[in-house]
Amino acid sequence: MNPEPLAGRSMSRRKFLKAAGIVLGSAVVIGTGLTVLDDSQKGSTISMLDSTFGGNNMSQRILVTYASQAGSTAGVAEAIAKSLAAAGSTVDLRPVKEVTDLSAYQAVVIGSAVHSGKWMPEATAFVRRNQARLRQMPTAIFQVCMMLASSNEQYRSMVPTWLDPLREELRPVSAGSFSGAILLDHYPKLTDKLGLKIFLATVKIKEGDYRDWDAVQSWSEHLRPLLMN
Repeated sequence: MNPEPLAGRSMSRRKFLKAAGIVLGSAVVIGTGLTVLDDSQKGSTISMLDSTFGGNNMSQRILVTYASQAGSTAGVAEAIAKSLAAAGSTVDLRPVKEVTDLSAYQAVVIGSAVHSGKWMPEATAFVRRNQARLRQMPTAIFQVCMMLASSNEQYRSMVPTWLDPLREELRPVSAGSFSGAILLDHYPKLTDKLGLKIFLATVKIKEGDYRDWDAVQSWSEHLRPLLMN
């Protein structure tokens, strides 16, 4: 999933983000991965996923860690962890804020929701804090971004390039980008809803869950031999 050259690109990243509503500040969430909740969960605090999958195979222990605003990226991370475990590895699924030690792992997968063309701060902080160790072991990265649900190829083509700084820092064995979800009813604040509506209108996307589970599964199956090599 290496990014293709953006030859002839007519809109700069700065101009695009401004056009998409960044001027509204925190009210606008660009390219976010948001949760899909049932009715009982609307407006509630989301519990981030923290689980272990697979047997007790200590020689093939993988960490899948993530930063998620409201749960959608956590769901993608869980699907990746389960796929890796089904192939024979022991996989710990943890939020990046809860990971303090990488010594038990043979490989790491790191993912984040994308806001304003950037990974969430806790994800980038995790990468920088553990950069030396991560460059010594098989590491993969992924991001969840609503921009991939757009039919505008110019918008979509920008998304993989947002991983370029992380490619330089980590030299990952693989990098994936997946679409996310936006459901306005799950945001009680009018300012949040307004910002999200502007974003959706700008990129011409309807609210909904756009996560492509087949794409996540395909990437995960391709990933395991690279991590265990």
